[in-house]
Amino acid sequence: MQRNAIWFVALVSMLFAVTNVSAQWEDALAAMLSEFQDCSTPVESGNPCNTVTARAVAAVYGIDDFSAGTDGAMSIREMIAEVKSSGGWSDLGTADKQEALNAAQEAANTGRAVVAVLEEEPVGHVALILPGKLAPSGKWGAQVPNSASFFPKTPGRSYVGKTLAYAFKTKAMVRLYAK
Repeated sequence: MQRNAIWFVALVSMLFAVTNVSAQWEDALAAMLSEFQDCSTPVESGNPCNTVTARAVAAVYGIDDFSAGTDGAMSIREMIAEVKSSGGWSDLGTADKQEALNAAQEAANTGRAVVAVLEEEPVGHVALILPGKLAPSGKWGAQVPNSASFFPKTPGRSYVGKTLAYAFKTKAMVRLYAK
């Protein structure tokens, strides 16, 4: 009986901690989204708005993997290179596999940093996987993680708290990484 009570207290504590962290993440991302949407012109490399995704990862997850680069934060292209070449990020698989989508959402729900990466020319795209629940996507035909995405060329499309399917036209070639 005492053992069950200890497990219950531990579980409630973990859920409470994740809930508090999630609220802090939401506040940080809401502020960054507002700042980012004030970028009135399409973003080119060298523009501070080009580094908002790297700064969001630092604010949300508390890691500095993307703190080097232009203006102290990496561009999207630099982030993609870092995730792929660094030994610190685990490749969870591609977004066309439900198991990878499940693993990404589970990792984010336990406080791990998770990003979705599409490497393409000229820049590519990186979205953040946020704590939350998988939700159905008719577009992808899958249960899809909660996410945030900043679109440097069209800041008004940027969002916090929608499914990952909003960030990418297709799930083909989108890779998921966790730290």
